[in-house]
Amino acid sequence: MIPAWLKEEPDAFNLDDVLAEIHDFLKAYPTSYWKGRDSDTPIRTIKTILHTFIKNLGDEVLHHLTK
Repeated sequence: MIPAWLKEEPDAFNLDDVLAEIHDFLKAYPTSYWKGRDSDTPIRTIKTILHTFIKNLGDEVLHHLTK
């Protein structure tokens, strides 16, 4: 659904805020935190979301790193 939102409703959510939240999550739970855990679903989800943003927005995603 993310690609559709990005194309049809670019103002549906504030991408700057989403990327800031992802940054805070990655600071609190770095990759090393997930090694040895039973489930790494949260970090895999974050990586998938970032991949989707970059795949659909390309270099434009860099303009949303204001926070």
